[in-house]
Amino acid sequence: MDFGLLSAGVVSAVNPREIVQITPSAGSSTPNAAGQRTPLYGKPTNRYAQFQRVSYTDLELLDSSGLAIQGERTKIFVYGAVNGIIRDSGLGGDYLTRIRVDQSVWKCVLVVERFYGANGEVRWTQALFTRQNTPPVFQNN
Repeated sequence: MDFGLLSAGVVSAVNPREIVQITPSAGSSTPNAAGQRTPLYGKPTNRYAQFQRVSYTDLELLDSSGLAIQGERTKIFVYGAVNGIIRDSGLGGDYLTRIRVDQSVWKCVLVVERFYGANGEVRWTQALFTRQNTPPVFQNN
């Protein structure tokens, strides 16, 4: 049973969903002559999301992740899959843009949990995001 789907109407009455743009990380380019890599991104898609306050437990989880990330943080429930920083595969974390609110850009740093549908598809993802002071220039893959 999808409790997220069942409670969506009640929760949205208090904390409305908004349409956001997700730009997925696609890794990085091969190193140039100076050894520098350029981050690459997939095609942006619009999805529903819901911003929530970060709890003390969320902050402990982020601190224990070893990522040592500073800045303004928030917890966001995104409908569908998003990915955080995955160092082993070179992914830098997906970006979320609040296209209808303030154009702020947030980077997914840690996926807390995913909720799956009956067919194994990701219905929604709970993740921790950090606001970006300087939004990146997206170079699509």
